[in-house]
Amino acid sequence: MIFYIRGEGITNHMTWIEDTQKALRFIEDNLANDFSVEDIANSICSSSSHFQRAFGIVTGFSISEYIRLRRLSLAGQELREGKSKVLDAALRYGYDTPESFTKAFVKFHGVTPSEAKNSDKPLKIFVPLTIEMNIKGGYVMARKIIPNVDKLYEIKSENYMFPSCMRSAMYALGEDKAFDFLFFAGAVGDLFTQTWKFPGWHYNPEYSGLCHSTVVPIRAAFDACGYDFEYVPASEIQKTSQLIYKKL
Repeated sequence: MIFYIRGEGITNHMTWIEDTQKALRFIEDNLANDFSVEDIANSICSSSSHFQRAFGIVTGFSISEYIRLRRLSLAGQELREGKSKVLDAALRYGYDTPESFTKAFVKFHGVTPSEAKNSDKPLKIFVPLTIEMNIKGGYVMARKIIPNVDKLYEIKSENYMFPSCMRSAMYALGEDKAFDFLFFAGAVGDLFTQTWKFPGWHYNPEYSGLCHSTVVPIRAAFDACGYDFEYVPASEIQKTSQLIYKKL
């Protein structure tokens, strides 16, 4: 998550962002424990009402919604990996009865806890939020991680990574179901069996994957579904990740 902050009110915004990052760490360390909003607020020396307001502004989520999404995501992973029984997962992540856990689990993952444990149906993942701060003039703009993006490698029929990424992102954004894997595979050229690569024709295992030095397939995919995009090279992502790890 990246925040662009105006020159005015920087101190206040920085405090909000720093406190929110501390709160996110507290939540992550205690997801399997019983804690309240007041406990989180106390951990950053803030009032409950002020903390909840700041958290909502910075992250775009309410406290209860964020905790629920993280717990259900972790519960799904534990069940899929055989680390927990359904009842144990329900109690660990704050549900008093298996029925209430199952209802919340189905709403989030689209499958029951038992199906998650005993089948290969894909589960949703909601990763922890991490905040990076950049100070720039002009505008305030927030970019948030898209929640509930599928784990791509669990869908074996989607053998081209970029179209699968696009399909998954559109699904998480609640877009038209027609924006599926085949739609994007066709848009970017992955459905073509041959591609020209000097000095001759070659079998095309993944056209979009061959275009490391151009954004043509990426632009074609976003144009096809009516979205704009900003391309960030892998080198920049690695640089940013290293800075985040140092701060954490």
